[in-house]
Amino acid sequence: MDKHTPKRVAYRAAKRYIHWVDGFSYDFAKNGEEWLMGATSGFGFKTVFDVGANIGSWTRSALGYFQAAEFHCFELSSETFATLQENLNEPRVHLNNFGLSDSDSEVEYKNYGRNSGVNTLLLNAEYHDRHQQPELAVGGTRRGDSYCEEVGVEVIDFLKVDVEGAEHLVFRGFHGILSQKKIRLIQFEYGYTHADAKFLMRDFFELFESYGYVVGKLRRGRVELVGWSYRLNDFDSGPNFVAVRDSDVSLIRTLTSR
Repeated sequence: MDKHTPKRVAYRAAKRYIHWVDGFSYDFAKNGEEWLMGATSGFGFKTVFDVGANIGSWTRSALGYFQAAEFHCFELSSETFATLQENLNEPRVHLNNFGLSDSDSEVEYKNYGRNSGVNTLLLNAEYHDRHQQPELAVGGTRRGDSYCEEVGVEVIDFLKVDVEGAEHLVFRGFHGILSQKKIRLIQFEYGYTHADAKFLMRDFFELFESYGYVVGKLRRGRVELVGWSYRLNDFDSGPNFVAVRDSDVSLIRTLTSR
């Protein structure tokens, strides 16, 4: 079908409007991510993890909201890590040139170039190949549990994860801490690469429910804690979701109030 037919034009316009209403954007100033920082800035967070830190844009913004917090940033690509170091020369920020996953090991990953935000551990993921052909690279990964034990982190107040489809591997690496409910707030991305991972939104709901967390969609100005629904398998339903301990009434109230 010709993409310029009136029906196709109307469809694309309607979809853009729906995205606008839902706050679907990869700009954290527009999609609810920065709102989430502001909404939780009064909770006295002391420890923030940025997994998949890329060039440090998210952490740079979060530093202003969580002014008493120590930040731990993780970036797998050595090339991108060099930029991260240039951008985040801050005493409160601990930079790590490795990724977090479910093992302490050397791994292959798809590298789309310096400062790319779509590098992935999923070697079968091809969604971004249409724009640029990646190279296979090798980097190190650690389990979140072993990293926290090594550096003496007992509680994580805010865990942000954006690793292009490998989010579930990161959470498996935090099994010990999650079992003790020692992570207060989790933000994670969801998109097309999760189909390649064969780990869909229902799997995330079941994973977090097994640890005693509730999951909701991050919108502009609130978190929508609606429970599992098949419509959330739409890869346009995110791009970000939030998990919170089900017993954390004050945080849940803050996140869900309009």
